[in-house]
Amino acid sequence: MSRHLDTSANARPRARARVTVIGDAHVEVHRDAGGSREFVGGRGVDAAIGLSILGDEATLVSAVGDDEDGDRIRSVLRDYGVRLIAGRPDGATARVAVDRRDGGGRTGPDEPAIALRDIPIDEEARGAIADADLVVVSGVTFTDEARLDEFLAAVEHPEVRLVVDREAPAGMPRSPTGSSAGLDRLARSAAFATTGGGAPPRRPDGTVAAVAHLLAHGARPGPPDARDEAWDDALEAPLAALAAAPWPGRAVGSRSPNALTDRGS
Repeated sequence: MSRHLDTSANARPRARARVTVIGDAHVEVHRDAGGSREFVGGRGVDAAIGLSILGDEATLVSAVGDDEDGDRIRSVLRDYGVRLIAGRPDGATARVAVDRRDGGGRTGPDEPAIALRDIPIDEEARGAIADADLVVVSGVTFTDEARLDEFLAAVEHPEVRLVVDREAPAGMPRSPTGSSAGLDRLARSAAFATTGGGAPPRRPDGTVAAVAHLLAHGARPGPPDARDEAWDDALEAPLAALAAAPWPGRAVGSRSPNALTDRGS
């Protein structure tokens, strides 16, 4: 996708942008020949942590339970300076199984993918959306038209304040774009939407975090019909910063003696 930088007076740089991420958070259980390891994961988590690494004030609105797995997620987010608004205090935190014992990959979530209906857009979440310079949607499905309308109403001026990660979460029906119908509709209202259908970058989440960082600091996407080297050049700095940063291994528990520690290797 081609983009260009808006160098007009409307593209004023900010010292520290405020970005609210509406996204998934879960514990991943990785199984391989050496045993099993558990990691805090989720594209929403990765986007929020990436933004914080880049120096922005990141808030994650997600479905995180009041349980041991939820405490693990809260601990990692605190380590990276990410504020969490948890909208699932009465439910269990989601888990995703990744089985590589036979050379395979992700086997899908132990629970259904997080949907917007699982994340109450309450007064606190609305406040975080209203106060944000930019709102990011990553790793969340939109299967309820009424909730989608409610969310769009909460995001004032989505055409300049909304970034959509259009990759549909694992296990969810996809549209011809590789996304979902709800995410496709949301993308049409957004300032920027990633292309659905491909495997998302795992670590760091360069597509979402780096792009959101640029947009929050005044860059604006241009027409997609012509390559723009200015945008590509601008992406290099945040992507390099994410690659060089101490990204969390985020192992949170294990039944293998060779597993990572609670704070990575």
